[in-house]
Amino acid sequence: MILSQKNIEEIAVAVIKDFQKSFFCSDADDPERFALPTPIDQFASHYLNLKVSFQKLSSDGSIYSLTAYVDTEYQIEVDGSQRSIFLKTNDVVLDKSFIEPGNIRKLCGKRRFTLAHECAHQILFQLNADDRKVACHKRPEVRENGSRVLRTQEDQSIGTICGNAD
Repeated sequence: MILSQKNIEEIAVAVIKDFQKSFFCSDADDPERFALPTPIDQFASHYLNLKVSFQKLSSDGSIYSLTAYVDTEYQIEVDGSQRSIFLKTNDVVLDKSFIEPGNIRKLCGKRRFTLAHECAHQILFQLNADDRKVACHKRPEVRENGSRVLRTQEDQSIGTICGNAD
């Protein structure tokens, strides 16, 4: 599925309006309500049914988040040792630095943006979802901008790993 900028904006407006109605009930139709920030944590967990957690994703802070569309495993290297992160369908993992003391206020906007970014991946995937469950390769495709995309054996995208260039 290839979407234009206009298509993406139309999807975003429709999703946010629907969320506003489900979350704010009658207040959702107030034009001033639509201009306020979306409560992104509630949007992710209650509206999209995503499970959000925090883990250290890289030694150098280059990976901010990752998400999975099907159960999978991702190999990462942190502090010189390899480890696996097991992801279930609809999991979103944000880097632990977002919730470390001293960073909560400083990185609040970045954490909100990163979670919203992962929500967008999930929404767009669900629009084009095929319910097939297939095993995952443990090596990601690395894009020119540095982000990585996990691939299934049938070459279907099953998750994204977003870093400082994405």
